[in-house]
Amino acid sequence: RVAAARDGRPDVLTRTRPVNPTDDDVAGNYVLLSLAGGSVACYEHLQRGSLRVAAGDEVRRGQVLARLGRSGVNSTGPHLHFHVSDAASTLDAQGRPYALESFSVLGRYPDVAEALRGSRWPAGAAPGRAAVLPATNTVLRFPTG
Repeated sequence: RVAAARDGRPDVLTRTRPVNPTDDDVAGNYVLLSLAGGSVACYEHLQRGSLRVAAGDEVRRGQVLARLGRSGVNSTGPHLHFHVSDAASTLDAQGRPYALESFSVLGRYPDVAEALRGSRWPAGAAPGRAAVLPATNTVLRFPTG
């Protein structure tokens, strides 16, 4: 079930950061899903106007929630920020461990500075992985369907 959702925050189209951002500015547009056991899945930096769900909606595996975007203060380029936490809040919650069921690695930035410069990641597809978390700065493809 969708615990919370926000749409309407603009996509950040420059590298200029707001002068006095608030905590509420960080995540941009988001969808928070209530999971079994009290956990919450957080999808942040979504594209303005792309949300296909609203608070209270029931969702199913594989359903499109929104398009990834570049909304929010910490958005240096189009991407999806995903984490699992113990409360329906983008910042006021504790992270919980999780593993991704499956994904393929498309490439990896050597460090975040390369991503911030707008460099392309070094390509190099790797075989699919399961039940693990990818390394930091990794570009992934998830199975569809």
